[in-house]
Amino acid sequence: MITNDIKNTIGNLSSWRKSLTYNNKINPEYYIDTYKINIEKESEDNWPTSIGTNGDYIAYTSALKKNNFIIYKDNAKSKFEKSNVNDIDNDTDSENENEKVMNNLNDNNSTDSTENINQYKVVHKNSYNYPIYDVSWEKNFIVLGSENGKVNMIKISSDSLENSEGTIIPEEEFMCEMQSSNTKVMPSLPNQFIFSQRIHSVDLNPTPINENVLPTHFIATERNLIHMWNIERQFYVNQEPTELDTIFNAKFCPHQSNSSLIAAAGSNGKLHIYDSTKFGKNSVIWKCSSSKKNIEITDISWNPFVPYWIAVSRSDAVVNVWDLRYNKGHVGQINGHYHSIKSIAWSNTHSEILATGSLDRSFNTWNFKKGTYFTLENKKNINSLYEEYNYNISTSENLLNLQEYKQLKMLNAKLITTYTEDYGGGIINVISSKSKPDVFYTLTNDGEIFSHTLKDNLFEKTINYKYDSLRSMERKVELNNYTRNIGKAYKNIISLSKLQKEENILADLIDICTPYPEIKAENWHFPPLQNLNDNMDNHCNQEYIKQFKEDLEKYSTKLPPGYASSDEKWFGGITDKLKDDLNIVKLRINTLSSIKSNKWEFILENEEKLLDIMEKDPLFMEVDEIKQMISCIIIHNHLAALKIGLKINKIFDSQEDRNYSDLTSINHILLFPTVYDIDMNMITYIPELESTMSSNSVDTTTLFDPSTHIYSKNKLLDDFIKDENSINKIPAHAYHSLTGLLQDSSLIIPLLELEIKVDEIVYDKSLSKEEIDSHIIDVVSKEYVITEIPVNENISNTTASRILTSAHQKCSISVITNRLYLDALLRNSKFEEYFYTSMDLFMQYFQLDFSRTITSTIDRVALVSVKKYIDQIYQKIASDITDIINDIQQIQSFDANSFNQLFEKLTSNILIVADLISLLNKIGVVCANGIEIIPLLDDKSGLFFNFTQKFLIELIEQLSSNLYSFIATFKIVSEKINFGKSTDELKNQIIEKIVISDNEIRKKPLYDYFKIQAANKNDNLDENSNQEQEKFSLTIDTIDCIISDLNNFDNLDVDLNNL
Repeated sequence: MITNDIKNTIGNLSSWRKSLTYNNKINPEYYIDTYKINIEKESEDNWPTSIGTNGDYIAYTSALKKNNFIIYKDNAKSKFEKSNVNDIDNDTDSENENEKVMNNLNDNNSTDSTENINQYKVVHKNSYNYPIYDVSWEKNFIVLGSENGKVNMIKISSDSLENSEGTIIPEEEFMCEMQSSNTKVMPSLPNQFIFSQRIHSVDLNPTPINENVLPTHFIATERNLIHMWNIERQFYVNQEPTELDTIFNAKFCPHQSNSSLIAAAGSNGKLHIYDSTKFGKNSVIWKCSSSKKNIEITDISWNPFVPYWIAVSRSDAVVNVWDLRYNKGHVGQINGHYHSIKSIAWSNTHSEILATGSLDRSFNTWNFKKGTYFTLENKKNINSLYEEYNYNISTSENLLNLQEYKQLKMLNAKLITTYTEDYGGGIINVISSKSKPDVFYTLTNDGEIFSHTLKDNLFEKTINYKYDSLRSMERKVELNNYTRNIGKAYKNIISLSKLQKEENILADLIDICTPYPEIKAENWHFPPLQNLNDNMDNHCNQEYIKQFKEDLEKYSTKLPPGYASSDEKWFGGITDKLKDDLNIVKLRINTLSSIKSNKWEFILENEEKLLDIMEKDPLFMEVDEIKQMISCIIIHNHLAALKIGLKINKIFDSQEDRNYSDLTSINHILLFPTVYDIDMNMITYIPELESTMSSNSVDTTTLFDPSTHIYSKNKLLDDFIKDENSINKIPAHAYHSLTGLLQDSSLIIPLLELEIKVDEIVYDKSLSKEEIDSHIIDVVSKEYVITEIPVNENISNTTASRILTSAHQKCSISVITNRLYLDALLRNSKFEEYFYTSMDLFMQYFQLDFSRTITSTIDRVALVSVKKYIDQIYQKIASDITDIINDIQQIQSFDANSFNQLFEKLTSNILIVADLISLLNKIGVVCANGIEIIPLLDDKSGLFFNFTQKFLIELIEQLSSNLYSFIATFKIVSEKINFGKSTDELKNQIIEKIVISDNEIRKKPLYDYFKIQAANKNDNLDENSNQEQEKFSLTIDTIDCIISDLNNFDNLDVDLNNL
């Protein structure tokens, strides 16, 4: 039961603070390393005033006139450099860890701190004949505030500062005298306070850390005045009278974008924010006041990460934190010391941690994120109250007036460390190191300087984990980040990446280790300036406090805004290799994220990096991820996808530890549609019809522009990639054949190179359609060589033909490349090459759907084109021959030269007819290859061969009839004019043209036909086969008849009416 005595204790604010401090002392959490720096003293008198820091240097000042300015060099290693730092990455149980921590603490306590004094070296000492009350150090300049409105400015050379072994020798010194309106200062009477001209505070303007920019001015406070001095001009700029009483503290905002702001506090408990660019004209832009009288603000501290957070310490042992975006009361508070708090300093690594130094001889650090709410009146959180006295709320509810605790709540920071052991006096100054993470320096009124380093174990006790698993590597990353051991965090993230951890988790962990962007001046604004009484410390706007709590949570879960933006040494253990390795992880994450969000441009922008990393690191991306990447790109940029795919193929082919067969499905996408795919994947889509037809499949035999084929390919690819079962639709025999080809690098790499060349031609907008066809023929014909059988090879040898047929597959599995090439041949009337290639493809893939597209194209397009071409040629021949005959008849007298020229023209035209017959014969012979496999084909294919032969024979017979007429005409005219031209030579030339020579036969696929023919003559075929073959009339048989007719031409009854 809570007794009245306990209630009285709670009600007594001062007693409660003592009790709280006492409890903290008997149950300390000493997670702090402390070293003492002994100051050389020549007398028992002490009047230390301040300390300042710059880099590894610490400046000490005193109001005595003997050794009143000393500079120490802190040679201690940072927490990241120490070799004996506890390994926070081990997987020991929490109990063992606590035991380990306590053992370390006992060891540290038993060791005299003076053993570490040698790490602090005196590098400069001076005795000025005037007291020094404050010091500020920024880069090469030091300013010392003294009496009578004077400031001593010291300039130190960069060489002297960089000299790690020697002493510091000032380069120049200037005495700057502040101009005051009242230069006469009278001594104060007993019990009466009057102004003095003592310089209570000095501060140099902040500069960028790693830039060669020096301070340009400083401020000094004297009485209620803020003085401004221009360093470059060595000129007194201005003085700003204030509403404050004696100004004990004035400090520039350390953030570069807000560096013109000055916070000043007076002995009357008021805090003002000034804009130094408006000195002399309404420079106050924000102000607040204490609700209590006779409360002095003893120190000011701007948060180094959040420019709108400012903390002030007070003489009543309270610290208030204000959010400058608001003007309705402070948002956070510290209660815990039982004597005046003389100085405060924010952590240089954590935006939520604040250090306090008090005259009660204790150095404490506080965490606002871990803070609890308490009522403003009782300064106590109800739950903490019950917990402290081990009473349950339900059983004690009738003993307390809970209404007292249901008033405005305030966020009170949680005490996380305290140090009181070796202090011989009260703490009057606390500053954060500018070079060492988690280090604070303190100065006591007994002339002692201490260095305090927050240990990693402290942060392990205060962190709020996001990931649940106690032993997970994700938790290690969180802890590494919170202790600012970013190097270890990077190593763990890289390890997780190699374990193929989900990219969203990796991205989250990287984000945790990435600082928030620096908060610029334009990102926040001061509220309208209001009456001072509206912004007092007892006005606690709950909305603002809630926002402060949310910001604390936000900025403490990852690196705070602008952390280490100018100096990477604050990232513990970071090396160039680690940064490179992490960039690789980031690239992988961003790549996978881009794939999922279809941001294919990102992949192309980083193509070179991706391929370089893939070549060096086999684990960088899994094959499925590479497939997703190719699928993402190829729909939008087919050419780029092919180039990337080719490079990946070469990487896999060149490295023994990679399995080239893993690229099977990727290569299928790159070459899609292949001749092994089903007919639905070979449909041609017409872009013009898309707006009017929902289903615009068009017969594939239509001769389309190259752009139409490319459009169709992209559309088919899109459907193929989206259909997860598309690969299962390929017949088993086709799938096995296709798989075998796609796993053969010697086949695929040359084919991809060909695909790239074709794509480059088609996508070249500077080329006309005719030029595209011409370029495609030039490029593809080098691969689609009409193979010639070696001269020493027997024509009847079937093995050679099979070998050459197999080799020909290297350049013939891409449907679109086949179509582009074949269509280009047709448009350019290269019929011989067209039919050779078409039938070669047909004979290889007669069991696949692709073969039907070949026969259908020949049937409906190619043969029609051939007939149209022959008709055009024949019309011209007939016209030329008629003109020749007319010319001969008009000759009046015999002229041998004239007759020879006319007969040569006549002969030339007749031989052109023979060339046409020869072309039709070769086409017929090539198409006759399919006769051998007719039993394996469907009825439509069988009809195709029958129709083709009949169509060609009919054309040959028409041409041969006209040929006979032309020969007869040649003979009659020659005899009529007694020119003596014989037809024998002409007939021999004709026979030579229409007969396929041995050299021609050696060109595939003519070779295949004559091989089959030879085999049929030598083998005993069954009766059904003979009957099957006898159904067909062949063009070669018609040619034999023509030859026979030509040999017996004189006995022919030629109908000259045909002429």
